[in-house]
Amino acid sequence: MVSLEVRRVIVLSILVLGILMLFTGLILYTSPKGYKGARVLVLGIRRSTLADIHAYIGFILVGLTILHIYTNYKALLCYLGIRYVKTKRSSH
Repeated sequence: MVSLEVRRVIVLSILVLGILMLFTGLILYTSPKGYKGARVLVLGIRRSTLADIHAYIGFILVGLTILHIYTNYKALLCYLGIRYVKTKRSSH
C-alpha cells in the first residue's frame, strides 16, 4: 500500500507541472513562429528552448499520471463501479 504522503506528492506534482504546461503552452501559442520567432526571447529563454521544456514537462506528466493511476487503482475501480476482488491461491 502506498502511503498518503506519496500520493499527496504525486498529486501536487501533477498540479504544478500542469500549470507550468499551460503557461509554456500559452507562451508558445502567442509567440511569433518561423524565422522571426527563433530570435525572440521570452523571459530570457528562446522559443525553441521553451518548446523543449514544454515537451519534457509533458513526458513527466504522462509518467506521473500513470503512477497516479497505479497508486489509486482500487479507488478508480470503486468510482467506476467495478468490484475489486483479491483472489487467494489455493494450496492443494
